[in-house]
Amino acid sequence: MRALALIPLLVLSVSCTKDEVVDTSPPEDTGPGLHPNVPEGYELFWNTEGCGEEGDQTQVYIIAEGSISEDGQSMTGTEKWYWFFGGDRSEDCIDTFEFNGSRRLSTSELEQFSASQAEAGFAGTYKKTENNCPGMNYYATWGHNGEDGFEYGDEISANMALIFDYLTPNGALNWENKALVYAYVGDNTAWTWGDTSYDPAGVFTPTGDDPVGPPADVTWEPSFCFGTSE
Repeated sequence: MRALALIPLLVLSVSCTKDEVVDTSPPEDTGPGLHPNVPEGYELFWNTEGCGEEGDQTQVYIIAEGSISEDGQSMTGTEKWYWFFGGDRSEDCIDTFEFNGSRRLSTSELEQFSASQAEAGFAGTYKKTENNCPGMNYYATWGHNGEDGFEYGDEISANMALIFDYLTPNGALNWENKALVYAYVGDNTAWTWGDTSYDPAGVFTPTGDDPVGPPADVTWEPSFCFGTSE
């Protein structure tokens, strides 16, 4: 991210009459400034000018939040995908996905995901609900079997599993409530996307009487560098 240059205001000695008004305001900033798509608080941390060794790849950030039910059997969540392609900022965009995890994963299912140490996992539907990047084929990004039949403008939806590992081996919350977050998109025969690429990106916050939850709020903020900007 480019830094803003702070230009000192020069005090000039000018000759003028008492009726003239001297404009002493700073010159208008004609530089690129902060990217309008960057949320408040992330300005100093996000790279919006492309990524990779040559800066020609696409930078993606995800800001997500969810809530686990009081009985711990279901959860809902929202993911916002921020795409920064580099170059013309008008092409950068933000999409929103909603997750409805209606079923808690069993211990054997967590083992199948190589997440036997995780405390909670949920399976459900994952659907794009705000379409600001209509040309994005997320199925290709996820390696999903819907990639081949996708046409731009089609609805984006898939099955999803979200898994959270938020306790130490002795049953206490991790330091600063940190949580490992695993995300998988696909179906029961070919789960793709995620694996450990979301590690360690989460925070688990109990909201009820149980000091280690549930119920609980969870957040996760992974980032990725994809493909090329061409």
